[in-house]
Amino acid sequence: RELGITEDEIARTLTRPLTKDDLVIDWSLPCARVLDLVRSLAPQPLARTDFPVGETLKIVSVSPAPAKNERGNPAAFEAQCGDGNPVTIERLIAPNRGPMTGAAFARSYLDRLARSLEQR
Repeated sequence: RELGITEDEIARTLTRPLTKDDLVIDWSLPCARVLDLVRSLAPQPLARTDFPVGETLKIVSVSPAPAKNERGNPAAFEAQCGDGNPVTIERLIAPNRGPMTGAAFARSYLDRLARSLEQR
């Protein structure tokens, strides 16, 4: 080979192509694994999760949520991981919308939910 890489080295570093199932966040995993998955799939192809209203959200970035006694931002968009620790969804892309903060998505979701309840 031109670069001095042996066939054996190439065979050890090959992996299968990612599938759609590889992009889905498994919230039953520990917080550290969720953080690693999201970070490894950014900036492309992005991790995904289904939201209760039937939307698939692309998750751009997450961070460990502050300890319960340090929380003070009720607008933060958090998700619970399998080990009981939450992560804060910092940025996401909702269907037919551009990138936005998790807090902005949470506010827009709550507004839509309130409007739908008023119409009942």
